[in-house]
Amino acid sequence: CWATRCGNGQWPRQDMSWGPGGSFASSSLTRPRRYPGVCVPVRGATRYGWTSAGLRAEVDSSVPTVVGLVAVIFVLRWAVMTFVITPAGRRLLPAADARQREKTLARFESAGWEALWYTCSCTYGLHVYQQEDWSCWPTTNFWAGWPLQSFEPRFRFYYLVGLAFYTQALLSLLLLDKPRSDFWEYVVHHLVTIFLISVSFYTRIHRCARTFTHAAT
Repeated sequence: CWATRCGNGQWPRQDMSWGPGGSFASSSLTRPRRYPGVCVPVRGATRYGWTSAGLRAEVDSSVPTVVGLVAVIFVLRWAVMTFVITPAGRRLLPAADARQREKTLARFESAGWEALWYTCSCTYGLHVYQQEDWSCWPTTNFWAGWPLQSFEPRFRFYYLVGLAFYTQALLSLLLLDKPRSDFWEYVVHHLVTIFLISVSFYTRIHRCARTFTHAAT
């Protein structure tokens, strides 16, 4: 597999160490455009290379991070709702009958939390993008060197935060939130988003996938 990807049937250089499951450790690998027959380490570090065992090991190592982030987002959501959004809604929403007021307040809480989260997420995403050594224009950069593209720690963390957010949103929708008229639409949306983020993480099409989900957000 590696001999094919490195070109000319050559094995990688001897100074590249092997990691768990027969994958390369230490850093990602890529093929520069001008030297397609040479594999070199690049800045940015994913611990495992492009082998099935290596990818499974990386996914396994990411699960505790996602679980921890889900817990953190649950606590953050509760705090923001309790101390910021709900008091603001009770103060700003016009008086009405109790039933309608509570319904409107629930919508205000949901919209307020999502607006605050997406604003912070997009801001952090732009910061992460500015630290990358590639540009989304021309769009061929999405695929340059795939699947041996670098996966910077900041970019990887941003990816896992997105996965954790939609996982938390799905769990909240199923277990905690009040019933809503578009319940099933939200369930399908969250499931599809979790699937797309997970698959793109595993198959290493993170540049294209995260750029478009960031733009959609």
